[in-house]
Amino acid sequence: IRATEPRDSALVIRRLGDAPIIACASPGYLARCGRPAHPRELATRPCVVDSNFRGGARWRFRERAPTGLGAPFTVSVRGPVRVNSPVRVRELTARGLGVALIPEFVARDAIAAGRLVRVLEGYEGYGWAIYAVWPSARQLSGKVRAFVDVLAAALRSE
Repeated sequence: IRATEPRDSALVIRRLGDAPIIACASPGYLARCGRPAHPRELATRPCVVDSNFRGGARWRFRERAPTGLGAPFTVSVRGPVRVNSPVRVRELTARGLGVALIPEFVARDAIAAGRLVRVLEGYEGYGWAIYAVWPSARQLSGKVRAFVDVLAAALRSE
């Protein structure tokens, strides 16, 4: 299971669903720095960057409107921290190091516990696609195929 599309022609790739990305900050950070009103403000604020995230420190957003999603735009953000794990991004963000884009399923429990607060709710970050990947020369067992089907159904219902 991968959150990036492999570029290996020897693999079978099945897209299972999407992982929405949300902007979050800690309550302490928001008390010190205030709540951002627009993603463009992030260019001058400390951010926690996931180096695995497509675009790295160039975060893409679209405004949510009653008529649908607006045109995409990009904001170039700065550190102070870059890591290569969404779980680590969540933990460092909860410690007040800055604003971060985090997969919703990674941030969910920290938001429920009050360790993170969702910000910029009127905007949507570009999410990750989730893929199942296996060698093309190998046939999947019935159990593995059933697992992939259940996982795809669960991601669709999220």
